[in-house]
Amino acid sequence: MSAVESPAEALTTLVPGGWWTVLRDLARTPTGAFGLVGSLLVVVVVLFAPVLAPHDPNAQDIANRFAPPSAAHLLGTDALGRDLASRVTYGTRAALVVAVPAVALGLVIGLLAGLAAGYLGRMVDISFIGLSDAALSFPPVVLALAVIGLFGPSRTIMVTVIGIAFAPYYFRVCRSLVLSARGELYVEAERSLGASAVRVVGLHILPWIIPPLLIIAAMDIPSAIIFASGLSFIGIGTQPPDADLGVLLNEGYQHIFDSAWVLLAPAIALAFVTLSFTFLSETVRDVTNPRAGAYRPRGRWRR
Repeated sequence: MSAVESPAEALTTLVPGGWWTVLRDLARTPTGAFGLVGSLLVVVVVLFAPVLAPHDPNAQDIANRFAPPSAAHLLGTDALGRDLASRVTYGTRAALVVAVPAVALGLVIGLLAGLAAGYLGRMVDISFIGLSDAALSFPPVVLALAVIGLFGPSRTIMVTVIGIAFAPYYFRVCRSLVLSARGELYVEAERSLGASAVRVVGLHILPWIIPPLLIIAAMDIPSAIIFASGLSFIGIGTQPPDADLGVLLNEGYQHIFDSAWVLLAPAIALAFVTLSFTFLSETVRDVTNPRAGAYRPRGRWRR
Protein backbone atom coordinates (compact mmCIF):
# COMPACT_ATOMS: atom_id res chain seq x y z
CA MET A 1 0.00 0.00 0.00
CA SER A 2 1.33 3.46 -0.81
CA ALA A 3 1.79 6.13 1.82
CA VAL A 4 -1.45 7.93 0.94
CA GLU A 5 -4.53 6.12 -0.30
CA SER A 6 -8.17 6.92 -0.72
CA PRO A 7 -10.81 4.38 0.40
CA ALA A 8 -11.30 3.38 -3.25
CA GLU A 9 -7.54 2.87 -3.69
CA ALA A 10 -7.42 0.88 -0.46
CA LEU A 11 -10.14 -1.41 -1.81
CA THR A 12 -8.20 -1.77 -5.06
CA THR A 13 -5.21 -2.90 -2.99
CA LEU A 14 -7.36 -5.56 -1.34
CA VAL A 15 -9.13 -6.57 -4.56
CA PRO A 16 -7.35 -6.04 -7.89
CA GLY A 17 -9.74 -4.18 -10.15
CA GLY A 18 -11.55 -2.46 -7.28
CA TRP A 19 -15.31 -1.96 -7.36
CA TRP A 20 -15.76 -3.39 -10.86
CA THR A 21 -14.19 -6.67 -9.78
CA VAL A 22 -16.47 -6.80 -6.74
CA LEU A 23 -19.56 -6.18 -8.87
CA ARG A 24 -18.47 -8.79 -11.41
CA ASP A 25 -17.95 -11.41 -8.72
CA LEU A 26 -21.27 -10.50 -7.12
CA ALA A 27 -23.09 -11.05 -10.40
CA ARG A 28 -21.45 -14.47 -10.85
CA THR A 29 -22.82 -16.00 -7.66
CA PRO A 30 -26.50 -16.77 -6.94
CA THR A 31 -26.49 -15.17 -3.49
CA GLY A 32 -24.55 -12.15 -4.69
CA ALA A 33 -26.82 -11.58 -7.68
CA PHE A 34 -29.92 -11.95 -5.52
CA GLY A 35 -28.52 -9.58 -2.92
CA LEU A 36 -27.47 -6.99 -5.49
CA VAL A 37 -30.77 -7.00 -7.39
CA GLY A 38 -32.85 -7.19 -4.21
CA SER A 39 -30.96 -4.34 -2.54
CA LEU A 40 -31.34 -2.17 -5.64
CA LEU A 41 -35.08 -2.85 -5.66
CA VAL A 42 -35.32 -1.89 -1.99
CA VAL A 43 -33.40 1.33 -2.64
CA VAL A 44 -35.78 2.15 -5.51
CA VAL A 45 -38.75 1.56 -3.21
CA VAL A 46 -37.23 3.82 -0.56
CA LEU A 47 -36.52 6.63 -3.01
CA PHE A 48 -39.75 6.43 -5.02
CA ALA A 49 -42.32 5.14 -2.52
CA PRO A 50 -44.79 8.01 -3.20
CA VAL A 51 -44.70 7.16 -6.92
CA LEU A 52 -44.77 3.36 -6.56
CA ALA A 53 -47.50 3.15 -3.92
CA PRO A 54 -50.86 2.73 -5.72
CA HIS A 55 -52.87 4.37 -2.91
CA ASP A 56 -52.52 6.59 0.13
CA PRO A 57 -51.21 4.17 2.81
CA ASN A 58 -53.46 5.69 5.48
CA ALA A 59 -56.63 6.07 3.39
CA GLN A 60 -59.42 4.01 4.98
CA ASP A 61 -62.23 2.18 3.20
CA ILE A 62 -64.16 0.34 5.92
CA ALA A 63 -66.64 -1.12 3.42
CA ASN A 64 -63.73 -2.88 1.68
CA ARG A 65 -61.89 -4.27 4.74
CA PHE A 66 -59.98 -7.56 4.43
CA ALA A 67 -60.43 -7.56 0.66
CA PRO A 68 -58.41 -10.28 -1.12
CA PRO A 69 -55.69 -9.40 -3.64
CA SER A 70 -57.14 -7.90 -6.80
CA ALA A 71 -56.31 -5.48 -9.59
CA ALA A 72 -57.43 -2.59 -7.38
CA HIS A 73 -55.49 -3.83 -4.33
CA LEU A 74 -52.54 -5.99 -5.32
CA LEU A 75 -52.05 -7.39 -1.79
CA GLY A 76 -55.58 -6.87 -0.50
CA THR A 77 -56.62 -4.56 2.32
CA ASP A 78 -56.31 -4.57 6.11
CA ALA A 79 -58.83 -4.25 8.96
CA LEU A 80 -59.53 -0.61 8.07
CA GLY A 81 -59.66 -1.12 4.32
CA ARG A 82 -56.21 0.39 3.76
CA ASP A 83 -54.27 -0.84 0.73
CA LEU A 84 -51.66 -3.35 1.92
CA ALA A 85 -49.36 -2.88 -1.07
CA SER A 86 -49.09 0.82 -0.30
CA ARG A 87 -48.56 0.22 3.40
CA VAL A 88 -45.89 -2.40 2.76
CA THR A 89 -44.15 -0.02 0.35
CA TYR A 90 -44.10 2.78 2.91
CA GLY A 91 -43.28 0.31 5.69
CA THR A 92 -40.18 -0.85 3.80
CA ARG A 93 -39.19 2.76 3.34
CA ALA A 94 -39.67 3.44 7.07
CA ALA A 95 -37.49 0.44 7.97
CA LEU A 96 -34.57 1.72 5.87
CA VAL A 97 -35.06 5.30 7.05
CA VAL A 98 -34.40 4.06 10.61
CA ALA A 99 -31.84 1.31 9.95
CA VAL A 100 -29.39 3.12 7.67
CA PRO A 101 -28.98 6.28 9.83
CA ALA A 102 -28.78 4.09 12.96
CA VAL A 103 -25.95 2.00 11.50
CA ALA A 104 -24.23 5.17 10.26
CA LEU A 105 -24.47 6.73 13.73
CA GLY A 106 -23.07 3.61 15.38
CA LEU A 107 -20.27 3.47 12.82
CA VAL A 108 -19.28 7.11 13.37
CA ILE A 109 -19.27 6.75 17.17
CA GLY A 110 -17.33 3.49 17.02
CA LEU A 111 -14.90 4.89 14.44
CA LEU A 112 -14.06 8.00 16.44
CA ALA A 113 -13.69 6.05 19.68
CA GLY A 114 -11.65 3.33 17.97
CA LEU A 115 -9.28 5.85 16.39
CA ALA A 116 -8.74 7.55 19.73
CA ALA A 117 -8.25 4.28 21.63
CA GLY A 118 -5.96 2.73 19.06
CA TYR A 119 -3.73 5.74 18.49
CA LEU A 120 -3.67 8.06 21.51
CA GLY A 121 -2.11 5.74 24.04
CA ARG A 122 -2.76 3.28 26.84
CA MET A 123 -4.80 5.49 29.19
CA VAL A 124 -7.24 6.56 26.47
CA ASP A 125 -7.43 2.96 25.28
CA ILE A 126 -8.29 1.65 28.76
CA SER A 127 -10.92 4.35 29.26
CA PHE A 128 -12.73 3.60 26.00
CA ILE A 129 -12.54 -0.15 26.58
CA GLY A 130 -14.19 0.39 29.96
CA LEU A 131 -16.96 2.45 28.38
CA SER A 132 -17.41 -0.19 25.69
CA ASP A 133 -17.70 -2.98 28.25
CA ALA A 134 -20.23 -0.94 30.22
CA ALA A 135 -22.32 -0.35 27.10
CA LEU A 136 -22.19 -4.03 26.16
CA SER A 137 -23.42 -5.00 29.62
CA PHE A 138 -26.84 -3.51 28.82
CA PRO A 139 -28.97 -5.68 26.51
CA PRO A 140 -30.07 -3.51 23.54
CA VAL A 141 -33.76 -4.16 24.18
CA VAL A 142 -33.45 -3.10 27.82
CA LEU A 143 -31.62 0.05 26.72
CA ALA A 144 -34.37 0.76 24.18
CA LEU A 145 -37.11 0.25 26.76
CA ALA A 146 -35.39 2.62 29.19
CA VAL A 147 -34.65 5.40 26.70
CA ILE A 148 -37.95 5.22 24.82
CA GLY A 149 -39.85 5.00 28.11
CA LEU A 150 -38.10 8.19 29.21
CA PHE A 151 -38.32 10.26 26.01
CA GLY A 152 -41.27 8.65 24.24
CA PRO A 153 -41.36 6.72 20.96
CA SER A 154 -40.09 8.44 17.83
CA ARG A 155 -37.89 7.59 14.87
CA THR A 156 -35.15 9.90 16.11
CA ILE A 157 -35.03 8.08 19.43
CA MET A 158 -35.04 4.71 17.63
CA VAL A 159 -32.10 5.77 15.45
CA THR A 160 -30.19 7.00 18.50
CA VAL A 161 -30.84 3.87 20.57
CA ILE A 162 -29.90 1.46 17.78
CA GLY A 163 -26.81 3.49 16.90
CA ILE A 164 -25.62 3.48 20.52
CA ALA A 165 -26.30 -0.25 20.80
CA PHE A 166 -24.19 -0.98 17.70
CA ALA A 167 -21.35 1.46 18.48
CA PRO A 168 -19.33 -0.79 20.87
CA TYR A 169 -18.95 -3.46 18.19
CA TYR A 170 -17.65 -0.96 15.65
CA PHE A 171 -15.34 0.44 18.31
CA ARG A 172 -13.72 -2.93 18.92
CA VAL A 173 -13.25 -3.64 15.21
CA CYS A 174 -11.90 -0.15 14.52
CA ARG A 175 -9.54 -0.30 17.50
CA SER A 176 -8.02 -3.58 16.33
CA LEU A 177 -7.61 -2.24 12.79
CA VAL A 178 -5.95 0.94 14.05
CA LEU A 179 -3.55 -1.01 16.27
CA SER A 180 -2.64 -3.19 13.30
CA ALA A 181 -2.16 -0.25 10.93
CA ARG A 182 -0.21 1.72 13.53
CA GLY A 183 2.52 -0.92 13.51
CA GLU A 184 3.07 -0.72 9.74
CA LEU A 185 6.47 0.52 8.64
CA TYR A 186 5.14 3.41 6.55
CA VAL A 187 3.19 4.71 9.57
CA GLU A 188 6.23 4.41 11.82
CA ALA A 189 8.31 6.23 9.21
CA GLU A 190 5.79 9.06 8.97
CA ARG A 191 5.69 9.45 12.75
CA SER A 192 9.50 9.43 12.99
CA LEU A 193 9.55 12.35 10.54
CA GLY A 194 7.45 14.39 12.96
CA ALA A 195 4.04 14.09 11.30
CA SER A 196 1.12 15.09 13.50
CA ALA A 197 -1.44 12.57 14.76
CA VAL A 198 -4.10 14.19 12.59
CA ARG A 199 -1.99 13.75 9.47
CA VAL A 200 -1.05 10.14 10.22
CA VAL A 201 -4.61 9.13 11.07
CA GLY A 202 -6.26 11.10 8.27
CA LEU A 203 -3.88 10.21 5.45
CA HIS A 204 -2.57 6.77 6.34
CA ILE A 205 -4.78 4.94 8.83
CA LEU A 206 -8.33 6.14 8.15
CA PRO A 207 -8.41 5.36 4.38
CA TRP A 208 -7.12 1.85 5.07
CA ILE A 209 -9.70 0.93 7.71
CA ILE A 210 -12.80 2.47 6.08
CA PRO A 211 -13.50 -0.29 3.45
CA PRO A 212 -13.72 -3.19 5.96
CA LEU A 213 -15.78 -1.04 8.33
CA LEU A 214 -18.23 -0.20 5.53
CA ILE A 215 -18.62 -3.89 4.74
CA ILE A 216 -19.32 -4.66 8.41
CA ALA A 217 -21.82 -1.79 8.53
CA ALA A 218 -23.61 -3.17 5.46
CA MET A 219 -23.83 -6.54 7.21
CA ASP A 220 -25.47 -4.85 10.20
CA ILE A 221 -28.26 -3.17 8.22
CA PRO A 222 -30.48 -6.32 8.33
CA SER A 223 -29.93 -6.52 12.11
CA ALA A 224 -30.92 -2.87 12.47
CA ILE A 225 -34.05 -3.45 10.36
CA ILE A 226 -35.05 -6.41 12.56
CA PHE A 227 -34.32 -4.42 15.71
CA ALA A 228 -36.38 -1.42 14.58
CA SER A 229 -39.23 -3.65 13.39
CA GLY A 230 -39.18 -5.50 16.70
CA LEU A 231 -39.49 -2.25 18.64
CA SER A 232 -42.44 -1.22 16.48
CA PHE A 233 -44.01 -4.67 16.85
CA ILE A 234 -44.07 -4.42 20.66
CA GLY A 235 -45.41 -0.88 20.50
CA ILE A 236 -42.42 1.26 21.47
CA GLY A 237 -41.21 2.17 17.98
CA THR A 238 -43.11 3.71 15.11
CA GLN A 239 -46.69 4.32 16.17
CA PRO A 240 -49.89 3.62 14.18
CA PRO A 241 -51.27 4.76 11.83
CA ASP A 242 -47.80 5.30 10.31
CA ALA A 243 -46.77 2.40 8.10
CA ASP A 244 -43.84 0.39 9.44
CA LEU A 245 -43.06 -3.29 8.92
CA GLY A 246 -43.19 -3.91 12.67
CA VAL A 247 -46.52 -2.11 12.97
CA LEU A 248 -47.90 -4.08 10.02
CA LEU A 249 -46.74 -7.36 11.55
CA ASN A 250 -48.45 -6.47 14.80
CA GLU A 251 -51.69 -5.64 13.02
CA GLY A 252 -51.44 -8.78 10.93
CA TYR A 253 -50.89 -10.92 14.02
CA GLN A 254 -54.05 -9.50 15.57
CA HIS A 255 -56.14 -10.26 12.46
CA ILE A 256 -54.47 -13.40 11.14
CA PHE A 257 -57.74 -15.36 11.27
CA ASP A 258 -59.55 -12.67 9.31
CA SER A 259 -57.07 -12.47 6.43
CA ALA A 260 -53.76 -14.26 5.97
CA TRP A 261 -52.50 -11.51 3.64
CA VAL A 262 -52.51 -8.97 6.48
CA LEU A 263 -49.64 -10.92 8.07
CA LEU A 264 -48.03 -12.52 5.02
CA ALA A 265 -47.46 -9.29 3.08
CA PRO A 266 -45.27 -7.51 5.68
CA ALA A 267 -43.59 -10.79 6.69
CA ILE A 268 -42.53 -11.52 3.12
CA ALA A 269 -41.38 -7.92 2.65
CA LEU A 270 -39.29 -8.04 5.84
CA ALA A 271 -37.74 -11.38 4.84
CA PHE A 272 -36.94 -10.09 1.33
CA VAL A 273 -35.31 -6.89 2.60
CA THR A 274 -33.18 -8.60 5.25
CA LEU A 275 -32.13 -11.46 2.96
CA SER A 276 -31.19 -9.06 0.17
CA PHE A 277 -28.87 -7.00 2.35
CA THR A 278 -27.53 -10.09 4.12
CA PHE A 279 -26.63 -11.89 0.88
CA LEU A 280 -25.16 -8.72 -0.61
CA SER A 281 -22.98 -7.82 2.37
CA GLU A 282 -21.77 -11.37 3.02
CA THR A 283 -20.87 -11.92 -0.63
CA VAL A 284 -19.02 -8.59 -0.74
CA ARG A 285 -17.16 -9.65 2.40
CA ASP A 286 -16.13 -12.92 0.77
CA VAL A 287 -15.01 -11.47 -2.56
CA THR A 288 -12.99 -8.71 -0.86
CA ASN A 289 -11.31 -11.07 1.60
CA PRO A 290 -7.75 -11.76 0.41
CA ARG A 291 -7.79 -15.06 2.33
CA ALA A 292 -10.94 -16.26 0.55
CA GLY A 293 -9.41 -16.60 -2.89
CA ALA A 294 -10.91 -20.05 -3.28
CA TYR A 295 -14.33 -18.45 -3.08
CA ARG A 296 -13.79 -16.40 -6.22
CA PRO A 297 -16.12 -17.77 -8.91
CA ARG A 298 -14.42 -19.27 -11.97
CA GLY A 299 -17.56 -19.31 -14.07
CA ARG A 300 -21.11 -18.11 -14.00
CA TRP A 301 -23.06 -19.34 -10.94
CA ARG A 302 -20.04 -21.27 -9.71
CA ARG A 303 -17.79 -20.91 -6.70
